Amino acid sequence: MNVLTTINVLAAKALLAIINLEDERKHLHGVWFDSNGRAMATDGHLLLAFAGLQAISGPELFVGALELKEILKGAKPRATLGICDDGLYVESRRVGVAPRRADAEFKMPDWVRIVPTQFNGHAAQFDSAIVEQMRHALEICEQLKDGALPRLVTNGPGRCAMVETSDHVMALVMPLGVDRNPPDTNEAAARVLRFLGT
Repeated sequence: MNVLTTINVLAAKALLAIINLEDERKHLHGVWFDSNGRAMATDGHLLLAFAGLQAISGPELFVGALELKEILKGAKPRATLGICDDGLYVESRRVGVAPRRADAEFKMPDWVRIVPTQFNGHAAQFDSAIVEQMRHALEICEQLKDGALPRLVTNGPGRCAMVETSDHVMALVMPLGVDRNPPDTNEAAARVLRFLGT
C-alpha cells in the first residue's frame, strides 16, 4: 500500500458539500488532489480548497463524489482518509477503489480561472442558496461558527466577493454575472492566488 496523501474526514465532507452532481462536467463531480499538497472542489460558483496535505507525485488525483460520500457515511469526524495507489482507506481499513489519475481526456479544472479579473459583484448579486451552501461547508470543517457567513471582501465601490482564507483553508463565493477571466492583482484576488500558489 503506497499512501499518496491523506485528508481529515471533516475536510473531505466540507469539499463534498459544494459539489454539484447535476453539472454536466464530469471532472467537477469530485475532489482533486494536486502536487502542491492541496485538495480542491468547485462547481464554478464556489471554490473550496485545503492546503498543507502530503503532496502527491505525478498527475493529479480525482476521487468521485458519489463514492466518497458513501465511504464517509460511517467515518468518525476526526478520522483520516487515506488516498492510496490501491484504494481509499479510513483508519487503515480499505473502503474504496483506487483514485483516478488525470490524463489528456480527464483533467483537473483550471482553478485560477474561477477567480475573476475584478471582484465586481454587488452584495445583491449573491445567490442566497449558494452562500448558504458555502456557509454549511465551512461549518462542517469548523471554519465558521453557527450562523456566520463568509466575509464580504470589497475592491472599490460596488466590487465584492465572499472570501474566507487561513493558512490551510480557502473559500471563495462568486456573485452572479461576473467575468471569470485570468485574475488580476486586486486585494481579494491576490489573497486567493497566494493560497493557490500561482
